[in-house]
Amino acid sequence: MKLIRCKKCEDVVRLVHTEWRQCDCKKSGGQYNDDMISATIGGECEVIGIRNDWFNGTKKDRGDKKLNLIIQGEYDGDVQIHRIESGNGPKLKMDIVKLDSETNEITFTDDRKYIINVKGNKSPKTIEVPSNKKPSFKEKKVRNENTRGLIKTLLREGLIKEDYVTPSELKRLEGELDNLFQSVGVDVEFTKHFLDRVNDERNEKDITIEELRNIFKKIYAQYKDRLVKYKDGFEAVFRNNPTDINIPFVIGWDNENNELDLINKTVMRKKNFQTSNPMLYVTGKEPKVDDTPKQERFKKYKLTSGVVVRYYADSNRFEDLGGKPIEIDDIFDSLPEEMQNMVLAKMD
Repeated sequence: MKLIRCKKCEDVVRLVHTEWRQCDCKKSGGQYNDDMISATIGGECEVIGIRNDWFNGTKKDRGDKKLNLIIQGEYDGDVQIHRIESGNGPKLKMDIVKLDSETNEITFTDDRKYIINVKGNKSPKTIEVPSNKKPSFKEKKVRNENTRGLIKTLLREGLIKEDYVTPSELKRLEGELDNLFQSVGVDVEFTKHFLDRVNDERNEKDITIEELRNIFKKIYAQYKDRLVKYKDGFEAVFRNNPTDINIPFVIGWDNENNELDLINKTVMRKKNFQTSNPMLYVTGKEPKVDDTPKQERFKKYKLTSGVVVRYYADSNRFEDLGGKPIEIDDIFDSLPEEMQNMVLAKMD
């Protein structure tokens, strides 16, 4: 199996025969050629090879060191990768003739410039390519730990399932939801942790992009008017009972764009999800829950000047008895010493 990793946006894309696939920033792309072995690659990207027999093996087989090998990059003499300049494709035009059971002859009929990592002429008119699906890449040490971790993540079984949510799919969904929620001045965001968790094996059953799309459409229908009333920093959890999907989120105010950000922090499929934050049900059938922020408690303190003030420990702030805010600097010297120490500790 061939994948490409864009050096610009670091998106990873699995190549297929049926279409030209691009990374998130559209600077890189690729597609299998008609021999289903070689591939046309475009843009600034590196090729990642995963053994096809890894996917056909059992869990025990996949633990084998040789079978579980992660291969990154091309090598001198690699005839399977045919590079073009543009990341927009399409794949190269070519004629393919079967020479024997193990070899195909490819004759390029495309007018575009292409490069193959072979000795001598890098743009041969005709080249012989293996026709079998045995691993042909050579091992190359992966020095970048982030890349190593990313490739290992891709080795999960979810990669070959239709339900695996890719970065590009989640980005497209984010765009769809932005268009939907813009009528109420809300911008939808998914964090990096959300992407990591949506494909996590702890979900047991995969969370699909279609499930997420349906849930957020229901969120818009049920909560679009209520979302804009929440204050900056409000946290809660969207809960969909039929799917057992839970989405913890936080509301943030975007001063630059003058809009609310609906920041979806993570996601998980869990039946008995527990949280101290309000639970907002997305089915419309559950009893209503009081999701309004609870009023912060305070204690009264008498200053050395004799004035009595309210102190809110959670937010480390003061008010007079009429509810008017008091700057800490204005009363700090009048606070008891132990009170001064507590206020300073919270400021740190």
